[in-house]
Amino acid sequence: MNHDEGRSGKGFFESEIHLTAEEERLLHAFRQFHTMKSPETAACGMNRSEIRVLMQIHSYMQKHPEEEGMPVSILSENSHMMKAAISRSLKELERQGCILRIQDPDDRRYTLALLTQPGKEKITQILEQTQRMFDLIVERLPVEEIDKIVDGLNKLYQAVSDSMAQMNSENSGNPEK
Repeated sequence: MNHDEGRSGKGFFESEIHLTAEEERLLHAFRQFHTMKSPETAACGMNRSEIRVLMQIHSYMQKHPEEEGMPVSILSENSHMMKAAISRSLKELERQGCILRIQDPDDRRYTLALLTQPGKEKITQILEQTQRMFDLIVERLPVEEIDKIVDGLNKLYQAVSDSMAQMNSENSGNPEK
């Protein structure tokens, strides 16, 4: 970073594009949320991938109580995560004692992920902390303000979604009118 970037508060990205004041405000707001630690990660010291995998296993076991564990192949299909990230998360969760992985002795490609008691306790902790955060947020915001925020976020989501669709269409040579 050169000295000018440090003084202006703008990084490389912002210095290469020309944003209006409104666009800079949006970018700043996006970055504030992006850098914020989620209540789940703050509560349990796990990263988002690990929490996501742990919660996927928990959710699967809630829906399939008759099964011993969640097949890792189904975890891969349902999580929308890269296999390498799932593998790293499973390894770390196993190291922490939150899950056990059991391979089928006849087919080593078939592996089940089972929650351990410490894993179940982590899930309880994650859910309690997430609930606590939302309770505190609702205490600080009146219902009317929550309605405005939700409406604004929905509009923002739609604007981003529509803009990305338009850009994809333009990039594929089929500009939308």
